Amino acid sequence: MIMATTVLCLLALVAASQAALPYGLRPQIYYGQIAAKGQFPYQVSIAKKTKVWMTDQCGGTIINENYVLTSALCLQRTTDIEDLVVIAGTIDTSNMTYAYKVEKVINHPLVNFGTKQNDIALLKLKKSFDKVPIIQSVALPTKNDSFKIGDVAIVSGWGRNWGAAPQDRQLRYASLVISDLHECKKIYENKAYKVHDTNVCAYDRGTVVSPCIGDEGGPLTVNGKLVGIVSWGNWNYYHCSTFGDFPSVYTSVFSYLGWIKENAV
Repeated sequence: MIMATTVLCLLALVAASQAALPYGLRPQIYYGQIAAKGQFPYQVSIAKKTKVWMTDQCGGTIINENYVLTSALCLQRTTDIEDLVVIAGTIDTSNMTYAYKVEKVINHPLVNFGTKQNDIALLKLKKSFDKVPIIQSVALPTKNDSFKIGDVAIVSGWGRNWGAAPQDRQLRYASLVISDLHECKKIYENKAYKVHDTNVCAYDRGTVVSPCIGDEGGPLTVNGKLVGIVSWGNWNYYHCSTFGDFPSVYTSVFSYLGWIKENAV
């Protein structure tokens, strides 16, 4: 009873602190707007069927009829692929109309869970995705494509949307801006993890809009093409953004096009 009372008091304090902030600065959703049905047909949720769904969920992106591209860090604690389920074709993770079992997990051979380098993995499905309009693959960039500092990027996922709240059942998205990689490296140089040349950084400077815990593995797109995979940021249990001071860090899809082509077949 004491614990329950304490939790209720904490929730009341959080709500009060949000209401006290100006509308544009309220951390009501770290991640942005609720997506419309079919808006992100390439987005999937990766869950563990033996545990609470939303606790262990992270994101992924459909790249062809049999493969999902995601974060290796997302799968780090997976000991049995039979526990993994890929949920597609929905903006609400309670809707499991299209749920797929995983046949194989392919981590990048040089992934380093300690430094978060080469944070990329593929999931091969036991059964191909259903051919329906709400399930589609994303376009990968080619070597001739490019993006630059200041380009608008779209990120989406089911991660936490404020403070220590649980992950969200509703898919959310936000517009961010590609930031300077050199500047991003400097920002994180005294932090636990370093930014590498195989990363992309993006943020909405001066706002609380940011991916959060549970969004790992999800897509970052520019002009409809997948340029990044949500990897990490200045996140902890209580916050996921410091008003844009720390960009979120993504695995650069450009850096791994050869590896993806060799393994997603």
